[in-house]
Amino acid sequence: MAGKISAIVPVYNTPAEFLRICVKSMLEQSYENSQIILVDDGSNEATARLCDELAAGDARVEVIHQSNAGPSIARNNGIQRVSGEYLTFVDSDDTLLADAWQRAVQQMEEQRADCVVFGWLDNETGKPERRCVTDRPVSLDGKEAVCRI
Repeated sequence: MAGKISAIVPVYNTPAEFLRICVKSMLEQSYENSQIILVDDGSNEATARLCDELAAGDARVEVIHQSNAGPSIARNNGIQRVSGEYLTFVDSDDTLLADAWQRAVQQMEEQRADCVVFGWLDNETGKPERRCVTDRPVSLDGKEAVCRI
C-alpha cells in the first residue's frame, strides 16, 4: 500500500451525531494507513470533549485545541502536524464513502496527479445528500485547474 493519508478536520460546535459519523467514515476507509487530525476551533466544552474521546478511541486520531480562529486557520494549524504523504481536508459534518481514499490515492498514482477532488455525503441537513464535483474522472493541467476554480 502507498503512503499515509492525513486528513484535517476543522471542528466548531459540530453536532455530536455528525462528528461521530464523519470520524467513523474515515476510520472505516478501505485505505487504512491514515492520520486524522481534528482541529477543535474553540468549540463548546461538549464538542471539545468529544474530540478528545474520539482520539482516545483510535491511535490514528489526533486533536489540536485552539481558540476560535475559523476553518482556514484550523486547517493551517492542522498542516503543522501532518505526517502523511497525501493530504486531504474533510468537513466535520461530512461522510466519506468507504473507498474514497483508496480510489483517490489510486488516481493520484496512476495519473501522477498533484491533486484529486472527490465526492462526499453531506450530513448538514440531517439527511445524507451525495455531493460530487463531477460524474466522471477529468484530468487537468495546473493552468486549466486554476481557471476552473
